[in-house]
Amino acid sequence: MENVITHMMDKELSKMETDCHNVIFDIMCMYQIYGKFRELTMRLNYVTELRRMLVMKPEDWMRLSHRYLIRKCVCVMGYPSQAEVTRIATTEKKRIEEQRKKLGKDGLRRCAEKLEKALHETTAQKPPPELLSEMMIHELENFATFNVQTLHARTGQNDNEIFKLPLPVLIHSVETHFVKLILVWDTKLIPLELRLWLMLYFELIFQSPAIIDDRVSVCCLSIYFIW
Repeated sequence: MENVITHMMDKELSKMETDCHNVIFDIMCMYQIYGKFRELTMRLNYVTELRRMLVMKPEDWMRLSHRYLIRKCVCVMGYPSQAEVTRIATTEKKRIEEQRKKLGKDGLRRCAEKLEKALHETTAQKPPPELLSEMMIHELENFATFNVQTLHARTGQNDNEIFKLPLPVLIHSVETHFVKLILVWDTKLIPLELRLWLMLYFELIFQSPAIIDDRVSVCCLSIYFIW
């Protein structure tokens, strides 16, 4: 579990560094729809919550698994509510009308002018040529690249075992330690009581240490599920 939690923390920090605006937008959007005020701090400090899990003992995890996965398993199915959609739309329309009355015609005009000015400053101002020249890459002789070999096979067009799958296969052979693999997995033969553990199983199988050439290595592989 320590490997799983550490990997989740790394992914959250990476998303905050590379796609911060979308991460914050998703958090605030979910909070606006489903959250309560006391949950906002937890939603914005998810990594802190994960760090607290690192000190949990095996008995704690066993107790949680028995409580939520073994002893009592509940499947919650949500259905869109037309009444809730109408309520939210009505509330938002009322809020906008109240805001318009509060600002008045002059207030709306000033807001429009501020918005137009901000858009103009954002789009009209261009970086000076001196700054662009400093960011230009002038020498590419020693530019390091990966050697990529692409293998593509459609169903039944190749005798290799890997291409006997009943779906198109596309493989990029890259000489690097970073690997991304996307699988489509048929789980109909897995008993229902064991499917509860699939997410945890796949997290562990690709993050647990492995012995390769008498050396312990840690594999980090991301998996996306299509149920």
